[in-house]
Amino acid sequence: MSRDEIREEFKWIIDANGIEDEEAYLTTVRTGRPRLDRQGRKRAWPVFRAFLRGLKKRNLLTFEGAIHQARLAAENGSVPPYTHVLVDEVQDFSLEALRLIRALSPIGQGTPDPLCTVGDGHQRIYRKKIPLSRAGIDIRGRSRRLKVNYRTSEEIRKYAQGILKGLDIDDLDEGITQTTGDHSAFRGTEPMIERCVDEMAEAEAIVAWIETLIEAHGFSSHEICVVPHKDAMVKTLSQKGLSFHVLKINEEDPGPNYAGVRLGSMMRIKGLEFRAIAMACCDPADPMNRLEEADLLSRCERYVAATRAREHLLITLAASRESSNGR
Repeated sequence: MSRDEIREEFKWIIDANGIEDEEAYLTTVRTGRPRLDRQGRKRAWPVFRAFLRGLKKRNLLTFEGAIHQARLAAENGSVPPYTHVLVDEVQDFSLEALRLIRALSPIGQGTPDPLCTVGDGHQRIYRKKIPLSRAGIDIRGRSRRLKVNYRTSEEIRKYAQGILKGLDIDDLDEGITQTTGDHSAFRGTEPMIERCVDEMAEAEAIVAWIETLIEAHGFSSHEICVVPHKDAMVKTLSQKGLSFHVLKINEEDPGPNYAGVRLGSMMRIKGLEFRAIAMACCDPADPMNRLEEADLLSRCERYVAATRAREHLLITLAASRESSNGR
């Protein structure tokens, strides 16, 4: 295995599954990972063992390692019991995180509705899929699918769904989710598509769109967001005298009291919403220009970005080829 492959194997298999010994590594389920036979894993294990020992010797923990220790503490009774546990965004939890939830929940102790989880496989952008049943959380015959979208217009919802066209999205366990009957609570304008030859042309098109929203539709600048953050966009906004604010990791959006068009990454705006979103995807290498070739996480990431828009959505694509989602 190459160095990069070793890193990926540790991230997705060893760390995320809380593996501490060779036997667990040899027998763990490898959902979403390339095939690696038993002998290949035996050859790789000494590397992981040495790294795990190095972390322990230095009294260090990875993020997943901290979750693992919390799970062990919950299982041995070191954590006060909870009456109810409520979990959101469960589609992005690792197996160890799901096991921690299970350990904290008073399942089987006679408590009514001890655990409630909420998640959406369409919005999985951090993890490979992990069935809840692998962590001892049984949702078969007990789950409900919410069908009404209150955040985005019907037109934006349909466009975003098209980004995932042809993919089977899991229902957070062993089944495939369905979108039949899904609908938004309100209608709006169709998403706009602009084809641009380069990032400067893209920035000019997006800024012109922003000016129209502000001047003709009365939008405040903080209600508009552009993703991903690009230098050309910063330069053009500055030239036009438009304020902007970069959304940083682990920092809250300052809200309406702080003016400025929001700039950030597609992953950063997960959980946020704006009246208008521009997705700057004119780079021919951007997955929006080759959806049929893009991996699941990349398509889900763009689905999430599109669904942050409530009323208006602009997508800039490469001028050299047709968009693979048919728009």
